[in-house]
Amino acid sequence: MQLAAAITAWYRTFSSVADAGSELQYVVCYHAEQAAEFAGSAPLESLRARYEELIFLVNSGPNHPTLNGRSSFVDNANCAARASVGDVLVLAADDLEPPEGWDRLILQAIESRAGAPLRALSDGRVQPEAVLKCSNGDPRSDARDLILHPIMTRARYERQGWIFHPGYSGMYSDNELTIRARIDGVVIDAPQIVFRHSHPDYGTAPMDQVYAWQNSRDEFARGIETIKERAALGFPHAGEERGPQPVTLYFGRSG
Repeated sequence: MQLAAAITAWYRTFSSVADAGSELQYVVCYHAEQAAEFAGSAPLESLRARYEELIFLVNSGPNHPTLNGRSSFVDNANCAARASVGDVLVLAADDLEPPEGWDRLILQAIESRAGAPLRALSDGRVQPEAVLKCSNGDPRSDARDLILHPIMTRARYERQGWIFHPGYSGMYSDNELTIRARIDGVVIDAPQIVFRHSHPDYGTAPMDQVYAWQNSRDEFARGIETIKERAALGFPHAGEERGPQPVTLYFGRSG
């Protein structure tokens, strides 16, 4: 029941500080092999019965197996996005602490670029393509030009065709998202919006099996191979053979 408890805590963390309340849709995606962990979970069944905006999906399609043989972070993010219906998609990870009124702050940042209320621009033709780069609450992370937990308008999502390119399992997926968003000129820098990120790299969370796997040599190698192939094509969106231009990458060594 640990997974059920974690999802319950995640939902309550985000919903308790949101302004829009039931107008928001929360989508949780898990792999078919995890279904047994949800069976008979009183906390989750209670949430299902009480909140229509909380949706559970089973990702039984092709996936990149993770350490435990289940679908990857990228697979599940894309699965959840395909089921979403809102004007803005927020990758709300369970290791994030959202600010009070996070949904209102996001809308304000996007509408400042659009020059009009987002709901008036929700037909997909005039809605702005936008990806927010918010603060993670860590100066070292914020100094990097890397969008770790993307927030994007539906117009941007539909142009990309995914949250993260499905060729990745995790590592370097956010690098491609950031580079292509910068090339397309759709990034809104919003350091005033702080989603505090609990992560071993920042000393704000303990190292566990999942984090260790995500940062393993095999995962780095897989991510580097994928991003090199994609960069040579200019990081094309879904339906494109090539992006605007090939991208040259540099993989330096730290320390």
